[in-house]
Amino acid sequence: EKVGKTDLHCVYDLDCFPAAILSYEKLRDPTTGVEQMTMIADVLEGKPMMTVIDRTSIDCVYHETWTHAPFPSNDNRNNNGPTAENAYGFTHEQMLHFNTSLTNLRNQYSTGHWATNQRGIQLVGYLDEYIADISQEIVEMGDPGPTMAPNAQHRRELVQWYTSLG
Repeated sequence: EKVGKTDLHCVYDLDCFPAAILSYEKLRDPTTGVEQMTMIADVLEGKPMMTVIDRTSIDCVYHETWTHAPFPSNDNRNNNGPTAENAYGFTHEQMLHFNTSLTNLRNQYSTGHWATNQRGIQLVGYLDEYIADISQEIVEMGDPGPTMAPNAQHRRELVQWYTSLG
């Protein structure tokens, strides 16, 4: 099953094949971040108006700017809300939808020409990690049980509250 549509730019005027597959979580992780930064450098090297530092400096630059600096290490960059970690409070149904969507993507990129393509294999690996994380969160959420039947008193309270807003 194909997920999404092919952008017309990919059909007529661009090579829409990924130059690299990155993971934000792996970029943030000090044990894998340098490898992710090196992949970014490899993609940018030789491009017009791009200056890429020497490969031997990436480790130092990564650790000094990412690990020790307040930005971009701060996931709550606008300081107007909770941090990204556990901030969203998704419902059980939403988590199931995420899991299904990621599983569909995983299935799409683990078959056909993607099955033997290194970037496809890497993407499937990242998707597997996300699916495992979400599946664990779903288990931790527990069974939400059946949706409660409509309650006339609750409806009256909602109408009263809404009317009170003016």
